[in-house]
Amino acid sequence: MKKLTLLLIMCVVGMASAYAQAPYDEYVDEVRGDTLVVKDFVGMGNNPNSLVNVVSADSVDVPEGRVYLLQRNGWYPLLEDLFTPTDRAVEIVGEGEGSVVQGTIDDGYPAVISGIFLSESESNEGDLFQFQNDATLKNVAMTPTHSEGTIGWTFFYAASANNTLTLDNVIMETTQWVFAQSNDYAGTELIIKNSYFPNMTGYTCRRNGGVYDNVSNNTQTIHVENTTHVMGAGTTYKMRGYPINQVTFNHNTFVNISGQVLGTWGHQNDYIVTNNLFVNANVQAYITGLDAAEFDQDYLPHGLINVDTLRYVDVDGQERLGIDSTWIRENYDMEPSEFGPDDRKVLVSHNGIYWNDRVYEIPQTLNNNGVECPADEAESDCIDPNAEWVSQAMTMNSRTQAMFDNDEMWPYLNEGPWIEAGAPEFTDDAGLMGDEILQDLIDWSVSAASTPDSYMPHWRSPENPYEENVIYSDYPVYADLSYSNAAYLMGSTDGQPLGDLNWFPDAKASFEANYDAHYATLRTALETGAEIGVSNERGSLDVPNSIKLDQNYPNPFNPTTQISFNLPQAQEVSLKVYDMLGREVATLVNNKRFAAGESSVTFDASNLSSGMYIYRLTSSNITISKKMTLIK
Repeated sequence: MKKLTLLLIMCVVGMASAYAQAPYDEYVDEVRGDTLVVKDFVGMGNNPNSLVNVVSADSVDVPEGRVYLLQRNGWYPLLEDLFTPTDRAVEIVGEGEGSVVQGTIDDGYPAVISGIFLSESESNEGDLFQFQNDATLKNVAMTPTHSEGTIGWTFFYAASANNTLTLDNVIMETTQWVFAQSNDYAGTELIIKNSYFPNMTGYTCRRNGGVYDNVSNNTQTIHVENTTHVMGAGTTYKMRGYPINQVTFNHNTFVNISGQVLGTWGHQNDYIVTNNLFVNANVQAYITGLDAAEFDQDYLPHGLINVDTLRYVDVDGQERLGIDSTWIRENYDMEPSEFGPDDRKVLVSHNGIYWNDRVYEIPQTLNNNGVECPADEAESDCIDPNAEWVSQAMTMNSRTQAMFDNDEMWPYLNEGPWIEAGAPEFTDDAGLMGDEILQDLIDWSVSAASTPDSYMPHWRSPENPYEENVIYSDYPVYADLSYSNAAYLMGSTDGQPLGDLNWFPDAKASFEANYDAHYATLRTALETGAEIGVSNERGSLDVPNSIKLDQNYPNPFNPTTQISFNLPQAQEVSLKVYDMLGREVATLVNNKRFAAGESSVTFDASNLSSGMYIYRLTSSNITISKKMTLIK
């Protein structure tokens, strides 16, 4: 019996000794199976780097399901950059359940990861998280800013090739450039879901203030769904001249975005933009040659969607390919000479759009003030001294629209309805739709045409001003961006609300339950070029996009063209024409009742000058717009 007792004592002591000797022990409050509960700043005796140190120390026999759990209300400042291991993925999860946009004060604040300032010689901000393998972050709040307010250029930095960065249910705020970048390495996959990005601002440049950039290398995948973006100073997602292998933006909300939302030369393929809600987005003005290195290569304004051909004729009259031919060989198993229009597949459908009329003041103000193309900036190529500023608050430029309209040449460029039904009527916009914030957006967008004196102001609650609390975003989130506009509420490809469904928990649950079928529908439409139908299982209300507005024919035209539309039932509609500054130039139909079925109206533009115009069909519950080109 004594021997057995001694053996048990030795086993217990041995187990305790083994735990005490774990290299990560001093950074951990608790071990829960494969999960390490990481000490926060206070738990470390007001010392930083617990997250850096626990990941570094955890290097022997790491279980495949390892999770680093960050505590609710905890602060995890990084005095040193966190370099993830090269030989394994890292998953960091904050305590808590439920969507970040539905959180309450009783839930406590999500764990915060940021920089820190201890002294002039001990501080850190920017490039805080350098991933050398796959990395997942969930249920946390992050900012590339240190505790005294110095803002870093970016938070996430791709430190090797061909890795996946997944952000799920996170909050990110404030940056001098973007939240994540993969400049130095190709093949990054960026997956963003259920997240909230307010105040993408922090630097005095019109292009800066967004989520992602890939300056020097192509990206494998960008997939963004059910994520809200509010108050953005620059380009939200930069794709530049790269033919990213797969791009999906589905069910996202964008409110008050100054710069281009989806910045690109237009070389994307396998590109889906569906079920999003764009509110006062893409409003910076354009002048010929502005930021030529990043945006449209034909020196056209950049709408929400920008698509270009992949071939061009050089100065010697030779046809050239505008992308790396290796990409075509590797991804399509064909020679670049065989890659043609039939291989370009883009789906743009069921997106809601709203621009306050005042955003069209931006180019007018610049022209009235005599502001010239900023030739002193290396990104611009100011070739036309007589050029004027024009609005980019539009769906597509003339070339992109013409490509989508030419089904014979581009059969898989698939443009479904744009749902333009006025303001969303947010439940609580917290000033986002009010005069003061709108003026901030306009003022910044005007000043951004040159070099602004300061960066775009933060939008914060009065109880949490940015200057007093630089690393803690508003929580609970300041606004409630659920809405009551019926056209948007049932406007998606499957009859759900447009935009981020996290504002509508029941709709989000339905989306998750039908996730695979939902994306199968989108993929089928992308691959076949077929129009997406809408099924409505939630009531008898007519689906708003059941009204169809056809492309005018001929287009381009001079001076007359036919505009046809199809109504599912008899109703009153209006059909009006606007110039690119949003000014009404013709009323073709004014609240006239038409029978169900197809109707056609002739538009005579004899009294108008050459250019691009918008024609807009409005009923009681939906507005649909398309563009046409008059050439005299």
